[in-house]
Amino acid sequence: MQLLFLVVTLPVLIAYALLSGYVLVMRRHMTVARLVLLLIALGMFISLLPLLPPDARAAGRIGRGFALMAASISLMMAFGMLVYKDLRRPRAALRWEIFGAVWLSVALLAAVIDGLSLDGVQPPRVTAGDVAVTAGFVIAFSVLISSLLDFAVRERLPEVANRTLLWFLLTGLLVTAFGLLGSGLGVAQGIGIVTLLPPVIGAAYLTSGHRTVDVRGNLRRITTALLVAQATGSVVFVTLYFVNGWALDSNVDKLMIFGLTGAALGALYIPLWLVIRWLLALVLPIRDFDPARLTRDYGQQVSQAVSVKEIVTAATGALHRVMGIPRSALLLVNTSGDGEGDIELLAMEGGIFPDRTRRVTLNMKVNGPLYRRLAVEQRPLSQYDLLYDPALAGTTAEELAFFDRWEMHAYAPILMDSVMIGLLMVGAKRDDTIYQTRDLTVLSSVAQQIGFALRNARLVADLRHLNSSMRSLNRGLEQANTELAHLDNVKTDFVTIASHELRTPLAQIRGYTDVLDAFNESGMLEKDQVSNMVHNLRGASERMDELISAMLDVSQIDVNAMNLHFADTTPEAVLKQAVEPLTDEIRQRRLNLTARWKGLPVIQADERRLVQAFRNIVVNAIKFTPDGGHIEIQASLQTTERPVDVEQILVTVKDTGVGIDRENLELIFHKFYRTGDTSRHSSGTYKFLGGGPGLGLTIAKGVIEAHGGQIWAESERYSLQDFPGTTIYVLLPVSQQETGKRILTFDSAPTLVLKRKKAQP
Repeated sequence: MQLLFLVVTLPVLIAYALLSGYVLVMRRHMTVARLVLLLIALGMFISLLPLLPPDARAAGRIGRGFALMAASISLMMAFGMLVYKDLRRPRAALRWEIFGAVWLSVALLAAVIDGLSLDGVQPPRVTAGDVAVTAGFVIAFSVLISSLLDFAVRERLPEVANRTLLWFLLTGLLVTAFGLLGSGLGVAQGIGIVTLLPPVIGAAYLTSGHRTVDVRGNLRRITTALLVAQATGSVVFVTLYFVNGWALDSNVDKLMIFGLTGAALGALYIPLWLVIRWLLALVLPIRDFDPARLTRDYGQQVSQAVSVKEIVTAATGALHRVMGIPRSALLLVNTSGDGEGDIELLAMEGGIFPDRTRRVTLNMKVNGPLYRRLAVEQRPLSQYDLLYDPALAGTTAEELAFFDRWEMHAYAPILMDSVMIGLLMVGAKRDDTIYQTRDLTVLSSVAQQIGFALRNARLVADLRHLNSSMRSLNRGLEQANTELAHLDNVKTDFVTIASHELRTPLAQIRGYTDVLDAFNESGMLEKDQVSNMVHNLRGASERMDELISAMLDVSQIDVNAMNLHFADTTPEAVLKQAVEPLTDEIRQRRLNLTARWKGLPVIQADERRLVQAFRNIVVNAIKFTPDGGHIEIQASLQTTERPVDVEQILVTVKDTGVGIDRENLELIFHKFYRTGDTSRHSSGTYKFLGGGPGLGLTIAKGVIEAHGGQIWAESERYSLQDFPGTTIYVLLPVSQQETGKRILTFDSAPTLVLKRKKAQP
């Protein structure tokens, strides 16, 4: 018998040792990790007890039975603590802890009264220790199992109910293991040692990660398979019985053969059906649910929407038809929140959600784990992830309460230019199944299509407003013939420049696409080759995206739709951020750049937009200054004559470049305008006379004027021989008379919230 226990115990101890290493590597919470390690240690201790001699004693009186009793009670209590902590029931965990302390104390006291005689051999009489231990186990298992059943029935999220059912199954195995260990029979105790291992492994698995197996789905499939096998076996048995025509009690051997034949064929039915289905799929492929095709078809529908309400309605209808989700909502980033570094989410019309949440908003912390998952990592998540994913443990109570109030089950970020502009929320599926990884992937694709649709809607609104402005301007065509003729030449130059700007990345994309296609047909694709081609394709697409983003910024400036968020900053910080990324280009061109400022006050501005404006100005100076030239940046405080006037900061960017003709000093801030002959255009962004779409100074002018400032240029002439140079002046107010936010709506022409005051140079 000792040899039998050794053969059984050795693999179990190895499994416990490996499990301990797994817990130490994967631990997420120290308290939970300590409980799991305690569970493993108790399991190892119980597994080692049968190897001791039956008459072994500790301290002269404590036998194997007493040690088994104390270790079993302790293991049971640790297991229950893990259950309640994992299911986030702190009150139940506290009650369980109190009950365990009382139970262990009573059991130990009863054992002392009995003379510590428990040694693993069935005693000749029922002792107080027997009663205490048995009653305690009955009460403990009853409380734990009833709690798990209650949690599973009342739980709203199917994922949490599934997790609870898994704990229920592990508890059942634990009951079986303790029953076998307490039987006193050698073989039964060996089976109990092996049976004790799965509950411990399951507890370590559940507490080390938040994803679990689909218990209800697997039980449904197993039950279906058993019922089908039983029905098939019954049909086979009845068929054989009546075909042979024997009476029910005429030949017992024949009946047994028929029964075994039916059972065997019933058991083989489902495997045979799966094999036949697989073979049939090889000959006649079966079409399954195709998420890519569904999202593509949905994208074609939603791309035709030109307002937010139409987009939300299209998304809600598609989710209802395709994924069987009757309830969904769309939240958009409306404004910055009340606190520094927050964003505000507001529900849009057109969704299907509870009325009590219609006007509820959320200020999401941009430094919190929820924003990091959605906006930075750009990954979807479910309500189950929000409750159980350790990476989201720092989510604030306000955010948890907000999402719980909506009664939604999954969320996907809506992105535009890699920035989160909204959130797609969906409720439970019609069949109440859990959200698998595949479902969240489809949901992300739908959210991405919504992002494209929102961009299209914004562009449509911009274009409509722009067309209205152009119709008004056309009434004065007779008075602006000269300027229009010049603008016509500028547009022609822009076509030349834009075609050159777009042709290079397009040629790269087309070339690498052809190479990929050729390699794919010949079967020569390798991982390194694909990575290199994808890297180049990404670079070409990013270059095209920069041009499109610049055009979108200009369109927003045209309709006064640029969203500015004013905060305290310093001119030094703005100028440093504008110049530092250009250090390598300045060094390669051998340019000499100097910057001088001192004692400048704090100003109120949108730091990101101001950095963009000054960087465009400096880049313009780099492009039109020959190699070895000089660029000088100065900033100073302009005093006021009257106390009521706002103090201003004057920034000058002076270069020794080709200069600008005096008649073109105003035109350089117009869209698409470029100095000199466009035939000199080069593809390098920072090369001398390097090309571009002619939008940098236009964006700079729009940003400066949106801050209530002014921008102008001074130069004597344009010359490629003696380089007269150009000076750009920027005048910015120190403080804004009225700060605010600009928000572009999609359904109507935007309005300018910020009131600006023109400053005089």
